[in-house]
Amino acid sequence: MSMTLSEKILAKASGLASAKAGDVVEPKVDLAMSHENAALVLHQFKTIYEGLEVPARVWDPNRIAIIFDHRIPAESSKTATNHKRVRDFVADQGITKFHDIRGDEGGICHQILPEFGYVRPGFVVVGTDSHTTTHGALGSFAFGIGATEMASVWTLGCALNIEVPKTIKVVVDGKLSPFVSAKDVILRLIGMIKADGANYRALEFHGSTIRGMSTSSRLVLCNMAVEAGATVGIVPPDRETMRYLRDEAKVSDPLWMESPDADAEYERVVTIDGDALAPQVACPHTVDNVKPVTEIVGKPIDQIVIGSCTNGRLDDLAAAARVLKSKKVSQRTRMLVFPASWKIYKEAMELGYLKDLMEAGAVVMNPGCGCCLGVHQGALGDGEVALSTTNRNFKGRMGNPHAEVFLCSPKLPQRVLCAASSAIPERYSMPKVIHVLGDDISTDHIYPGRFMATVLPSETPQFCFADMQALNADLKAKKFPAGSFLVGGSNFGCGSSREQAASTINGYGIIVIARSFARIFLQNAVNLGLQLVICPQVEATEGDELVIKGDMLVNMTTGKSFDIVPLPKLRQAIMDSGGLIAFTRARLQSQLAAK
Repeated sequence: MSMTLSEKILAKASGLASAKAGDVVEPKVDLAMSHENAALVLHQFKTIYEGLEVPARVWDPNRIAIIFDHRIPAESSKTATNHKRVRDFVADQGITKFHDIRGDEGGICHQILPEFGYVRPGFVVVGTDSHTTTHGALGSFAFGIGATEMASVWTLGCALNIEVPKTIKVVVDGKLSPFVSAKDVILRLIGMIKADGANYRALEFHGSTIRGMSTSSRLVLCNMAVEAGATVGIVPPDRETMRYLRDEAKVSDPLWMESPDADAEYERVVTIDGDALAPQVACPHTVDNVKPVTEIVGKPIDQIVIGSCTNGRLDDLAAAARVLKSKKVSQRTRMLVFPASWKIYKEAMELGYLKDLMEAGAVVMNPGCGCCLGVHQGALGDGEVALSTTNRNFKGRMGNPHAEVFLCSPKLPQRVLCAASSAIPERYSMPKVIHVLGDDISTDHIYPGRFMATVLPSETPQFCFADMQALNADLKAKKFPAGSFLVGGSNFGCGSSREQAASTINGYGIIVIARSFARIFLQNAVNLGLQLVICPQVEATEGDELVIKGDMLVNMTTGKSFDIVPLPKLRQAIMDSGGLIAFTRARLQSQLAAK
């Protein structure tokens, strides 16, 4: 019998040869997670044992994880008392996976579970939090339950009365633009199928876009699957899953790496064109009220929040820090940053991201859920508007029913912060051509030789096209957003081997399109992660809007399309990884892990 991934996992966990949608099963639980609401769970758990002549003991203390994250540090004596009750229970039961309010191993539950290797492919994971769907990113069947149901799991070690869900196959193909991320993909999906479109269903993610995503991005997709009503969101485990668990989570156990059967039966298939996807925003007061950002331009913003269990990982903080370095947040706008864990906090601190954010005016908070939930740390005032990378925007979210919350990708607040005012910028949806150059643009044109003494990549951007004074001034004034296009002719980057010619452009996040590139410049650019596009017939003028769709460059202004010459796979992989240093580091880590 052919099965979807959810059917395979539930059959295995229930001791069955197979399972199909509609079956009711009792799967054994591999991991049971709670946060502060463990206080209610333990009350219900003890109630189960009332009148029995046996002590109340959990079925397996090694399979229970409890993480304090929603109200930390405690905002009231009541919360502090509940924290104490849970601590006492953890100590009494010998629960090993306990993460208290600590700077060495604390964080938000949906980051802690993958970070510490608690979740594996094929696991059945239950959590007293609706966003437990997050962990389907690692190939597990992970879903939210209530406190009483969790008390039953603590007692029996299995989940009762679980209906095998029908599965919706979500196929996302294409390459996302520099302004688009996994958050835009999931917002687009929720907007398409609506908040109840996947009720009692599994969302199973496929396609080239998904395969190319990092685990961090996949966690975003599955985190918000519940906002479409899904029981679970799940990504079939693959090489990226294994890489993350081996290299980052340090898991050495054998991994269950099953995939859905090729002829598995799906209720329906939903497709999304990653090439054409524009930045999305979920408008108040529902997550499925999704619009392209171009429809809400000019909206004044009082508070920006980057972080949470959805978008508080290192790549999110790095992106914000890159854009805000040496700049200031508008005086009209508050910016709060919530790293998803203390591990991420420390890594961001060591890499200088937090310093850059703080010097720009952002306030870096402790990892936690208080702001998103509206308990403390970032409540909104009457009539205020927040732009947030969190996952819900219901009325009353962030602590005030008289405020509004717009949900977005971490890449959108960066654009807002770089705008002249604290409002959503009017031009966002499509990158534009900032300048058109002719043939044989040399490295001296790009980075004049008199500046060769400046070698550090972080210092070279100031001299980019220094002898083209107008272009240089616009670049230094940050007139052009990252992802804008510079168009050249044939033999772009000819001349000397100076690497600064690549780093100086890369400092502005610009994509270079040319009919052809000089060999050494191309190699230097790839090694530094500068995005290049070889397009022999390109036609464009300044101000044209361009979109890359697979192996085609589309000029949205003129309607013309042009073939792109693909780079060799390894060269493309190095460029997409951010350059040769990052690529080499990853290769070394894999080799060390294999020893």
